[in-house]
Amino acid sequence: MWKDRTLGGGGVFLCIKKQLQVLEEPSLDTEAELIWIKLTPPNQSPIHICAFYRPPTSDLYPIEQLHLSLSNLLNQSKTLPNILLMGDFNFPGITWNSGYGQISIPTYGSRLNSLFLEIINDVGLEQFVHQATRQNNILDLVFCTHPNISNLNTVPGISDHDAIIFDLHITRKPTTGKNQHSVALYHKGDLQSIKNNLATFSNNFLNSDPQSRTVDQLWQEFKMAVDKAVIDHVPHKVNNSRNRLPWINRQIKADMKERKRLYNKAKRSNLQHDWDAYRKTKNSINTKLKEAHNNYYKRLFDNSFSGNRRQFWKYIKVKCQDKPDIPALFVDDQPIHSAKDKANALNSHFKSVFTEENLSTIPTMDNHTDVPNMPDISISQAGIYQLLTSLDEHKASGPDHISFALDHQKQIDIILLDFSKAFDTVPHQRLLTKLRFYGINDSESSSPVPVLSGVPQGTVLGPLMFLLYINDITKDINSPLHLFADDCLLYRVINSAEDANMLQEDLNRLSEWANTWQLRFNLAIFTIHNNLLGSRQEAFNPS
Repeated sequence: MWKDRTLGGGGVFLCIKKQLQVLEEPSLDTEAELIWIKLTPPNQSPIHICAFYRPPTSDLYPIEQLHLSLSNLLNQSKTLPNILLMGDFNFPGITWNSGYGQISIPTYGSRLNSLFLEIINDVGLEQFVHQATRQNNILDLVFCTHPNISNLNTVPGISDHDAIIFDLHITRKPTTGKNQHSVALYHKGDLQSIKNNLATFSNNFLNSDPQSRTVDQLWQEFKMAVDKAVIDHVPHKVNNSRNRLPWINRQIKADMKERKRLYNKAKRSNLQHDWDAYRKTKNSINTKLKEAHNNYYKRLFDNSFSGNRRQFWKYIKVKCQDKPDIPALFVDDQPIHSAKDKANALNSHFKSVFTEENLSTIPTMDNHTDVPNMPDISISQAGIYQLLTSLDEHKASGPDHISFALDHQKQIDIILLDFSKAFDTVPHQRLLTKLRFYGINDSESSSPVPVLSGVPQGTVLGPLMFLLYINDITKDINSPLHLFADDCLLYRVINSAEDANMLQEDLNRLSEWANTWQLRFNLAIFTIHNNLLGSRQEAFNPS
């Protein structure tokens, strides 16, 4: 497929193997020297491929026409399309680092270079050629919206430019669910019948010796009973996924019903005026949909800048539905593409967080003689029932009494600590020292057996080992200290300067403990909260 230049000869072309399924895309054609095709591999996402040429002495016009072509492609795509853009762009003054361009020498004018980079960045294209293609300049470029290009090299070409060869990894088309889903209309449900069903289930459940079954079995029985009651006594309706789009309001839904009615009428009568009425309504709805769509995302983007970013990132997630291969990784600012090099790079990164343990300064646990024996844990039905009935669903003060202090207008300083790379940095010999102290002896081990099945999973003993390792962190700490996995919460009600000093001393002890046992607190997310209610109280801040 090719496109000839209107004057002076030349043009652009694409050569495609016959067995590939491709279509020309004339809707993307502009007055620039470019040609588009759509490659659709079986059961995979289509790829829009463009060959482009910019004459070295041209003005802004070819780049503006390229922008128009890319905009048309984005506007006609429901999700972010796969784009492969390549050709001779003739921008020797742009350097390409990590896939993105910077203007070093504004050859042909800074405005032209800036416009080109703006267009590339707006579309989300990444550039992969980092070797000179003509003399010492990178003139021939390869862009892709998804970083799934590897093994790119230059070879001698048939002109004064080197040719570019590369591998393009094609992603599988994401599976989509059904366009319809069922919605329960609880406001129209028979609440009394649901209560009667669940009361009958409760009696049968309690008389069926539930203690003889596992917790999972009991949960499944309860869940099935509730689901059956809802299905039997709550009406449902089926919603079409298109009508669930957030910008489709009631008026547009009503217009869609009218459009469907007019279509059925025109199909039955096959009269010209009925078809005209249908097409008029259809065009009106399309205009309203486009306007509602644009207004919705304008509000979405405006709200994202004012702090509400959740809906914005939800939109980005929907637009980026394709699952590309692992993108190029950068090590020392150099891209790596092969699977072997990526695996080694990731392996080196994981290794970099390991702790180089100082074996000459392993502390002992001799001074830790105050570890109490834990009594037996007893769980009874009466005890669980008492705990459940004493819960107040309107309060969640927790075990630390922080809410109590705030309710009584007390100053309370809270320090949130997090261990950096907690599970990966526990030193082995220090861990063994603590395990021996807690009575876990490693003098005997089983014979090895081959692992014949299964896949790697999160270890069961990992969290337990970490908790045993930090179990003594509370020793000599006078302020309340709570541990949540690899997080620590240290706090104290501040009534005087002495309280603030005691909190600071406890923080110093925690730092000393971390240095002794070679763990690091993550200072990037270290936070101190000073909560003070009441205008007549002086706040004391720990240093």
